[in-house]
Amino acid sequence: MLRGRARNGSGPAALLVAGSLARVAWLVDAFFAEAPVREALGHVPAWRLLRTLRRHAASTDLVVARVARKSGGALGFDDDWLAVPDWVGMRIAAPFDLAAIAKRSHSVADDLRRMRRAGFTHAFSRHGPDLAVFHRDYYLPFMRNRHGDEAVIRSSRRLRRRFRRGGILWIHRGGERVAGVLIEFRRGVLAALAIGVARGDAGIVREGAFAAIYRALLDHAQRSGCTAVDLRGSRPSPLDGLTRYKRKWGALLYDRADVVSTIFVRWQSMTPAVSAFLARTPLIFRDGDALSVIGTVDENDPASSRRALCLPELKRRILAARDTPAEPFDRASEVAVAPLDPEAGPRTLLRSALLRPG
Repeated sequence: MLRGRARNGSGPAALLVAGSLARVAWLVDAFFAEAPVREALGHVPAWRLLRTLRRHAASTDLVVARVARKSGGALGFDDDWLAVPDWVGMRIAAPFDLAAIAKRSHSVADDLRRMRRAGFTHAFSRHGPDLAVFHRDYYLPFMRNRHGDEAVIRSSRRLRRRFRRGGILWIHRGGERVAGVLIEFRRGVLAALAIGVARGDAGIVREGAFAAIYRALLDHAQRSGCTAVDLRGSRPSPLDGLTRYKRKWGALLYDRADVVSTIFVRWQSMTPAVSAFLARTPLIFRDGDALSVIGTVDENDPASSRRALCLPELKRRILAARDTPAEPFDRASEVAVAPLDPEAGPRTLLRSALLRPG
């Protein structure tokens, strides 16, 4: 049980977590304004997990349980829980028209201008010793500096097989390797598996290294005749920083089959803390055999709440609002607006949201 001050300033709030706390730290950070007080409730066998969660739910704003994807149904997690993937996949489909991407996004155009001013170039290498150099001097420092204790680090040994099916795209400046990305080719798709920056230097990133990496990926995919560039995992929220960055380059969301854990999320009533959490952190969840997204309206900026859910590749885009419009389906943004019932859990909210007509 985690207790603390809700990020929206509504007062004290409680979040119940089952499973690895480190793996759901991003949800905890989005829910609380400061580090919460932690109360350990002990261990329970899997078959008794749901009963235990229900027993504590009445005194909790939000319940989060991270379990194996295959075990969710057997443990009793039904459609009154949002099945949120640990990670969602993101990929850019061919053709890889960098000029068209920059034309659609002023932010990408700015990134490319900054990258050109810095003088970044790229080159591809399959030289065996490069993997150890990349892992030690680029990948590890970058992951540790950027993600700290939440970093999920792959060993050099684990990456070796992937390296043999691809290589490293190095980013150069002034004859020096300043960044790189490990790539793999599989069934016509170029997958970006690991990014590294020399010494983990955040200054290199600010100067446009990420834009240089994305340009290198698109250029190499086009030269290699690939059908897509797979950018791999992002947090399952459209307002997550990395998810937004990949989307501006034209990446679309998909459900990764290799993500073996699911975060089941449920609330018993839509308290102010839960409503504010979903406004800041709309959640992408598994909806049958597809992905959907759900969020609540930010009362200070309703238009941005709607724009955040404009993800055409998803099955449903559901926005809960206190004041629902006469037409509950916004045809312009393809977002279904559902009434924000304070007593409604996920199942009631999802059933009240209309699908697109037809």
